[in-house]
Amino acid sequence: MIEAAELQSYGARRDRIRPRPPRSEVFSTFVWIDKNLLNYPLARDSRVKHSWIQGPNGRYYTVLGRRITLWFGANANRRCPNGFDVNLLFLLLGEMRRQNKGPEITLASLSAVVRAMGLLPDATNLLRLRASLALWSTISVQFPNYYVPRRPAVKGKWVDGKITSGKWLPGKNVDKTLPPPLSAVKLGKPEITISISESWYKKHKSRKRVGYQARVLLPLPMSGPAQNVVLTTLTSKEGGQPRRRRRYCRTIGINHGTRGRVLENSLGAAIDYYSRMGGALKYQLDGKFIRFGVAPPKSIPRKPSPLETKQRPKTKIERLRPKLGQSAKPVLGAPERLSALNEHTGRRETVWKLPNGKLVEELPNEWKEREPATERRVVLWSRK
Repeated sequence: MIEAAELQSYGARRDRIRPRPPRSEVFSTFVWIDKNLLNYPLARDSRVKHSWIQGPNGRYYTVLGRRITLWFGANANRRCPNGFDVNLLFLLLGEMRRQNKGPEITLASLSAVVRAMGLLPDATNLLRLRASLALWSTISVQFPNYYVPRRPAVKGKWVDGKITSGKWLPGKNVDKTLPPPLSAVKLGKPEITISISESWYKKHKSRKRVGYQARVLLPLPMSGPAQNVVLTTLTSKEGGQPRRRRRYCRTIGINHGTRGRVLENSLGAAIDYYSRMGGALKYQLDGKFIRFGVAPPKSIPRKPSPLETKQRPKTKIERLRPKLGQSAKPVLGAPERLSALNEHTGRRETVWKLPNGKLVEELPNEWKEREPATERRVVLWSRK
């Protein structure tokens, strides 16, 4: 008879052995994203298969929800972005805004990127990260109805025979194709250098909201349909406005035949996201329609990015040296044992001070048989 533990997946057993950190320890930040990517989200469930059509130029494409077309090269690995991929893309765009050094950004390591997404840096997630970087380097996104807003008119200016009052002028829909977001990826040891393409850089380079954008708190749910529910509700001005249930399922990437249970689970995950971020989301199913009530997530104070390159921690001797004020002149006499309390770890550490002023963690053999000097207690440097 097969034991119940043997039937558990690798992910469930890993979480049981190494539980995920609580929400307070998971880094969360925000990024300003063009609302076109929120009204027509890109993430899809990896289990849903899509038909790929070869165009006249040899490239392959597929249509998502009648509003998005994904293009791949003839020899590229074709697949639709999932929740992990979109989380990574938004994280890189937010890091580009934070560094504010042009289209090229520098990240600490692959493990730091995975931790910033709220996941454990194990082998599976690192492989997913490499595959996601390869995806965003080859995929192109086409929007047949890409909304381009017009700038606000100056008060008292004549436009089309009328005097405006400083309001936004009506925009227009255009057919726009966005190139791959990543133009170059250099994997170093351990730092990573990523170059954002010009079209994506111009849209998201400003550190503040500019034009047709919305604030998104990260990390988003890893499930594609749940992530799409969050993105579509973040841009909803009137939460009580009903939407057709079948059309909405097509927008968030749910098949018509399995929309019942998948939609219910996606709504539950979206509600959990809103509650973690300080907002609220409610929904009501009324026959063929669905209605939302949205309270936007609250803003959070700015924290240091986990993708910054961290300095190497000081050794025991380096932490002890500033407090002792060591002199370079040699001192005659016996070695002295220094016992100190590390306020950061709460443990007592011991080092030896030789007559020549050098600090060592272990006493040399020639001094072990001799009697050392009296112990002296000091307080080590603390990170607090």
